[in-house]
Amino acid sequence: MSYLTVSKSGYILSEKAQQPFVDEAMRAYGEALKEIQGLLAKSYAKLTGTDPVNYWAEMVKYDRYTKLEAEIKKVYKTYSKQAGASTQAGLTKAMSENYNRQQFLTGWLTTVDVMPIDPYLLKYSVTGSLEVWKDIQTKAFEKMWGNPGLYSPQAGTLTQLLTKNYQSELDRILQAVQNGFITGKSYRVQSVAIADIIGKYIKGEDAATGARYNALRIARTEGQRVLNAGALANAHQLEAQGI
Repeated sequence: MSYLTVSKSGYILSEKAQQPFVDEAMRAYGEALKEIQGLLAKSYAKLTGTDPVNYWAEMVKYDRYTKLEAEIKKVYKTYSKQAGASTQAGLTKAMSENYNRQQFLTGWLTTVDVMPIDPYLLKYSVTGSLEVWKDIQTKAFEKMWGNPGLYSPQAGTLTQLLTKNYQSELDRILQAVQNGFITGKSYRVQSVAIADIIGKYIKGEDAATGARYNALRIARTEGQRVLNAGALANAHQLEAQGI
């Protein structure tokens, strides 16, 4: 078996190590959907016997819609944070796994001092945090791991990417709910509309729609980036050893 073949298999196995965290993120969106549909069901129960034309007027009474909106925001924020945390954990796992596998592979070819990946490098590569960036601006770090800028995310910090998607998705959910009551839509129609926004995940095909697609896209595109970052960290670490 060639070095290249083993190296590629390291990438594949490291990517697989990320999958359980992707699954957790997808489940978080499923929980968000169930809870939001439950909140809608309670609101519609209070509208029993009301002409659909008057749904919005009834929802405005006693701040019913304001309260519903606040509850939906709370639910979606909670589960979006859970999904985001799973995404970050998965990226961290993927990068550290590939770094370790590349270190092990190099050990087949020559004698090396196994060096754990720097936790600050790992966190910065995954998150792009400016706070962590300050901690790695040292000559000692650069000598061991290379120019810190090589590990910088190009599309923005992980928090920025996740927040942008979260806000866009939440806005769409709230707009759909409000329009549904204004236009007299049934609970079933509202429920389907929210399900479409949050989307579906087809694990076997690694495909998704809606908010789940947004989360999956970040996991996969950033996943490839941090896998490469793990290999890059190994290369610089070996260079520091004179290999």
